[in-house]
Amino acid sequence: MARSDAWSQFGLDKAKAMHALCASPGAIGAAIGRSRGAVETMLYRKLRLARADAQRAPATRTMTWDPNAVRRLGELVNAGKPLDEIAAAFNATPSGISTAISRFRVKPGATLRSCMCCEKPFFSAGLYNRLCASCSTGELACVAWSVR
Repeated sequence: MARSDAWSQFGLDKAKAMHALCASPGAIGAAIGRSRGAVETMLYRKLRLARADAQRAPATRTMTWDPNAVRRLGELVNAGKPLDEIAAAFNATPSGISTAISRFRVKPGATLRSCMCCEKPFFSAGLYNRLCASCSTGELACVAWSVR
């Protein structure tokens, strides 16, 4: 079909119905005589419908990381547990646990300490490391070390 061909009401209704049944844009396009790209443009950009794969995805939940959970995460990493076991212990996905390990900078052998500046828990590489990453690189680093 030419680029300027308007969508008929029948085509729109059929595309919406097939989309509601989680049909792929390619299948919808084949059924109504449009390209996959034209169907995606109409459904997702112009009509602002949610993508079919987003409709089927389970709702994600975010885990709150309190100091006890962060401490437990560090203990499991230090014990050498695999990522799947750690994820099962927190009832989370392995990718979520991997993100938490990266965010809290958990490394084997590191211990959980409180930052001397902001008092938030962080994983310290040794006794000399007493400021968390945000305090040691920000403006507060100057304030914390000038008070000594």
